[in-house]
Amino acid sequence: MRDVTFSPDGRLVASASWDGRSVIWETFGGNKVAVLDAHRGNVTSVAFNAAGTELLTASADRTMRAWNTKN
Repeated sequence: MRDVTFSPDGRLVASASWDGRSVIWETFGGNKVAVLDAHRGNVTSVAFNAAGTELLTASADRTMRAWNTKN
């Protein structure tokens, strides 16, 4: 893992990985909520917005993506 971050409410944790994926986990229970795999390079950074409704990911492929965390 390259980076981890907690959602503002503490319910979720997101990880950045060398394999181009980010994973969102439930903090309590450890269940996977989502696997995000749109980057071509390793994911270098993850951050939730202040409301916790989006996860932002940055990659060595020089792209950033915003992911909706609320359905």
